[in-house]
Amino acid sequence: MASPIEPDADRLAAAKRRVLTLHSISGADLAVLLGVNQQTVSNAAAAGELPFESLRVGQRWVFPSLPIREFLGLTTETPVPAA
Repeated sequence: MASPIEPDADRLAAAKRRVLTLHSISGADLAVLLGVNQQTVSNAAAAGELPFESLRVGQRWVFPSLPIREFLGLTTETPVPAA
């Protein structure tokens, strides 16, 4: 994968809030959570290189939240960042 990208705190908190509260998240949110570029996530999803399911919806990728929470070690006890 590409070199890590440091997301700003607000974007990271928003992406973490969505992965903890929604059934699925966007490629943009996954990129923020992984610290990589969104194109890197899209390329990895297209190549089947991600360790969780990737769903193509039109021209967008959608990722189920539960496997991502497990991959990142986030649990139901993880505090949800304030909006």
